[in-house]
Amino acid sequence: MPAAKKAAAKPAEELTVEDPKDMQFPSEAGEPELEISKRSADNLDEESETHRKVFTVPPGTQLTDELHNANVWAMRQYLMNQGLRPAEDGGFVGAEDNADGVSLDLVYECQVVPAHVATDPEVSHATVPPPGETSTDED
Repeated sequence: MPAAKKAAAKPAEELTVEDPKDMQFPSEAGEPELEISKRSADNLDEESETHRKVFTVPPGTQLTDELHNANVWAMRQYLMNQGLRPAEDGGFVGAEDNADGVSLDLVYECQVVPAHVATDPEVSHATVPPPGETSTDED
């Protein structure tokens, strides 16, 4: 069988994208909220600088500090895996009834910056240490 021919790639200078919605990194076009909404699966169909993560738990789950801490860390890991960086600690926002009518949705949010622009000196962002004592804490 003959090998399939590949289309010749266009040089980078010939590639143009008019609509930021079609870009891999809309933040390059000054649309960080669009990029964040595309990378945050649980956002409410709105452009925002807030990453939203929903964890569904079975009925009767005890809402403990340990559960919330674990979910905050899971949210932070998820957002970093999606190419976002935290701009604050973030945390538990509230609970909602799940669409199944039985389970509970725990909602966590965090202000974020797309990683693609997080190194830009004009973009304010922070590296957030884990909760608890840090080397900068004074007694």
